[in-house]
Amino acid sequence: MKIQEIIRNGSKYYHIYLPKNVIENVLHWRGKESLAYQVINESLIIKKEINLSDEWQEHLSCKVCYNPVNPIKIMKNPLRNTYIVVARCPTDQTIIKTTLPATEFHAWKTIILSRIFNCDICNGTLIEERRKFIHSSIGFRVHLRMFCRDCGRHRIKVLAQELWDELHLQDSHPSASHSLPPEPSEDPTTVRCPTCEEPIDLDQSFCGQCGTFIINNPHRK
Repeated sequence: MKIQEIIRNGSKYYHIYLPKNVIENVLHWRGKESLAYQVINESLIIKKEINLSDEWQEHLSCKVCYNPVNPIKIMKNPLRNTYIVVARCPTDQTIIKTTLPATEFHAWKTIILSRIFNCDICNGTLIEERRKFIHSSIGFRVHLRMFCRDCGRHRIKVLAQELWDELHLQDSHPSASHSLPPEPSEDPTTVRCPTCEEPIDLDQSFCGQCGTFIINNPHRK
């Protein structure tokens, strides 16, 4: 990086020159968007200014770098007729939680479905390994255990019934989603993350899937 100080008409300002690989690979800037800057605590913060044509893309974009986020958990709140979406930005690992109206389901479902098989860590391609169907008082949901062929991590995606039905309609496999038997129930003492429902190991204080701090882990000393 190179900084050039310029003094003109009694005013001082700077030109900052960044390497091309930083602009393209870190900022993901190709010249179509505008770069905005802000100085906070003597640190230079550079952000992309993107005019989103779809309001739902804004809800499902990172609040820091404005890049698309990949969903981890999408659950329906029947009392408020909304969907709660927990997602992560694969660029800077920022986790967002947003609420989408069920009345606009057909307007934003395409964005969610297009990112289901994207890894929330590296944005690589996920391959489904196992699925688990769960029925509870808040409705039917599916836990998908996936493997990222790019970073080699195992990921868990949780989908509400409506999203699973839409995803299954796009599936080329003829098997019906409800034809598969549910997996055996797990030990009731198993601790799961309240955000993404990933199993929590003994003495674990943070969820390895989404980073949530586990307050009530009875196994933690």
